Amino acid sequence: MPINTEIIVGFLAVVAGGIGYLRIRLEKAKTNRAEHEMSFTRAALDFGQFIHDWGSTHDEIVDLLNKTSVDRFMVLRAWNGISTPKWTTAVLQIRSGGQEPISYVHFELDNDYVGRLNDIRFSQTAYYDTASMSESAIKKVYEAEGVTGSLWAMIERRSGTRGAEAVTYCSFATHEEGGLTESDQTRCRIVAGRLKGISEAFYGGLIPLKRAEK
Repeated sequence: MPINTEIIVGFLAVVAGGIGYLRIRLEKAKTNRAEHEMSFTRAALDFGQFIHDWGSTHDEIVDLLNKTSVDRFMVLRAWNGISTPKWTTAVLQIRSGGQEPISYVHFELDNDYVGRLNDIRFSQTAYYDTASMSESAIKKVYEAEGVTGSLWAMIERRSGTRGAEAVTYCSFATHEEGGLTESDQTRCRIVAGRLKGISEAFYGGLIPLKRAEK
């Protein structure tokens, strides 16, 4: 089964707009907040590349997509507030079955999505059956894509000293009828746990951010 791996440098939006915007802000105001936001942007890009290049973990994700009903894996980063983030961006996508990557860049979050992020903030993982989800932006996306079930897992939560905050999390999804089995969900949680370990190692000394309080 073909596996399609994409680093979503739909940070083109960031490069063309966001980074340019932040550079203008830095030139005009040199604010600490802008500097922290740029640090988060660089970290998100580097984190996605690090996962992509980290052989054994990438191979394990590909194996998961080949041997289970999981057919889409994503790493995302939600910005500007740990309890009430404003938007999210996919920094890594791995898809099977010839699926085309879909650009999730600055996807604006509604209250339902924020609530789901808060679910994994406390429980670390949560499984969502699309048919049972309340009407929301993410349900519409899932229905449009044909996603039947998705397991979300927390990877890292970081806050800066000037209000810049971010949540890194991942999503294991399937398009198969019936969603993800309990066995598949267990394998997803194991992979998610390893990604948390990667994140801890990666962030050590990378940027002057502090881990967010639970």
